[in-house]
Amino acid sequence: MRIVIITQGLSPIVEPLNKAHSVVGVVEARSPKQKTNKPHSAWSVLTSLRKGYRPNRVCTLKNYCAKASIPYWYMSDGCSVALQKWMNDLHPDLVCVYSMSELLRENIYRIPRCGTINLHPSLLPKYRGPNPYFWILLNEEKESGATIHYIDKGEDTGNILAQEAFSVSDAMTMSELRSASVNLGVQLMLGVIDRLENGSVATVRQPLNSPTIRARRVKPGEYHSLIQWEEWPSARIRRLFKREVVKIADLFPEASGHFWWDWKIQDVTPQTPATQRPGTFQVDAGVFTLFCKDGSIRFVRRFVGIKQVVRALIGKLL
Repeated sequence: MRIVIITQGLSPIVEPLNKAHSVVGVVEARSPKQKTNKPHSAWSVLTSLRKGYRPNRVCTLKNYCAKASIPYWYMSDGCSVALQKWMNDLHPDLVCVYSMSELLRENIYRIPRCGTINLHPSLLPKYRGPNPYFWILLNEEKESGATIHYIDKGEDTGNILAQEAFSVSDAMTMSELRSASVNLGVQLMLGVIDRLENGSVATVRQPLNSPTIRARRVKPGEYHSLIQWEEWPSARIRRLFKREVVKIADLFPEASGHFWWDWKIQDVTPQTPATQRPGTFQVDAGVFTLFCKDGSIRFVRRFVGIKQVVRALIGKLL
């Protein structure tokens, strides 16, 4: 099975697929945050450092492909005729996709004889779109999972090849949900590829409509409006912070402070003064108090550490 991978950066699907199968080409999709058409730009280097890569590691997809002698293409012009020709010359049997900032067009996903499959980190048809983790935790779903599906003209609407669920605890953080979803998805994708090779794969047709809202990206400045301050108890809002769904800087940019310190939850008090409206805050002597309908959440200032300071500085540059 000759496989081409399309993904953003050195994603978790690249090495497992390269070890298990014949990867004949890799296409790198541009991140929505990336403002340059050059894959080896200052943006990619800073992002690599921000993610904690060590200098002696292969920290870019282009470098990985060079070391593994895999043909590489940077998708600066989207699904162009040039990319179409490059992929046709590779004669792929299958294209495997994970994490793209744009929809793949028909001129690309119809090239391989076995089709193009995608790893989506939710239980489709739930939470179609680019940001399922945020919406799954914001809505306090008790179950999530991963889905492998064919790519078609829609957004995450193709027939399902494999799907598996896992429980989402009240304490599961955003990073833990992401890891669980992608790790499961990689195993499901490897299994689907094996079944495609053996000709024993079955599909399930997705319904046209999703039972949930589209898992869109959240714009800066709109986080505050997504919380139902007049309805949600303080315990639920506290979980949003503990689970890495939101930060003080997301909700109140004017109170986020300097990039070398952050806010840590100290306690929750059960009663809010009647004069304070839910969803408002006050800062006094290094204590940030967030008012909710049934109480208030207190945060104390903490120094984030040298490593976090470096990452925050990089974040300011992106």
